[in-house]
Amino acid sequence: MKRCVNQNCDSTFLYGNDKKECPFCHHRLQYNSHVTTDISREIIALDEVPMIRNDESIENPVFIRHVFNGIECHGRIVEIDHHEVFNGKWHKLFNALIRNEPYQLAHQTAEYIIRVENITDEYPTDIMDFCMYGNYLGRLQVGDEVVIKAKDYSDRKVVREIYNTTTASMVRPGFQIPAGLIKVCVWGVLAIIVALMCTMVWLFKSGAIVTCIAIVGAAIFPILIFAFGVWLLFRSVFPRRRRRRRFWDN
Repeated sequence: MKRCVNQNCDSTFLYGNDKKECPFCHHRLQYNSHVTTDISREIIALDEVPMIRNDESIENPVFIRHVFNGIECHGRIVEIDHHEVFNGKWHKLFNALIRNEPYQLAHQTAEYIIRVENITDEYPTDIMDFCMYGNYLGRLQVGDEVVIKAKDYSDRKVVREIYNTTTASMVRPGFQIPAGLIKVCVWGVLAIIVALMCTMVWLFKSGAIVTCIAIVGAAIFPILIFAFGVWLLFRSVFPRRRRRRRFWDN
C-alpha cells in the first residue's frame, strides 16, 4: 500500500500499489512503512477488494420426501393430541385388518395425533398430521424439530419412528404387533382352509374319496367283526349274573 508523505497535505488515506501520485497535492506516493490503525480511512482499489464467498447457502430442509417403504417428514411439532379408548380383542383385530392399526396388547388403545409444519424463515405453508399408536418410548414437546418416518396409507400416516433433532434422541412406539404381520397370518390360515376344501371337492369329484373309503372299510371291517365275535364269546362264557330279588323288595 502507498501513502502521501507530504506534510502540507491533509491526506491520510492509503492507496493501492497502482497509484503513483496523490490526488490532492499531486505529490509522489511512497510505500507505507508502518501499519495504520485507521482502517475506515483506507482506500483500496476495486480489483483488490476481497470478495465474500458464499458457496454454501443455508436452505430449509425438504418437508416431505418419499422413501422406499413410506414417507419421511422433516418439520416442527405444533400440536400433540392424545386419547385412549377401550376396545375388545375382536375390535382391535378388525382395526388391524381394515384400518391398518397395530394390535396393542394392553386393555386400552392409545392413539396420538402429531401435527407437524414445515421449517421455514417465513410463515409455514405446509402442515401434516401423523398417527402414532401405543405409548411411545421417548419424549416429544411442541416446538421440537423432528424427522418422522411413517407408512403412507390412503387416510392416515402411521408413525414407525421419530428422531428428535432438538434433543438428539429416538422416539419409538411401545411393543405391539404390526398390522402387516396379522394380515399375513390371517390370509395364511384362510389360504390353508381354501386349499383343504378344494382338495376335498377334488377327491369327491374324481372318485378317489370312494376308493379311500373302500380301502379303509376293507381294512377296518374284519377287525370289527373279529372284535364282535370275541365279545360274544366272552359273554357266553361269562354270563352276567342276575341279581336275586329279596322277598322284602316286593
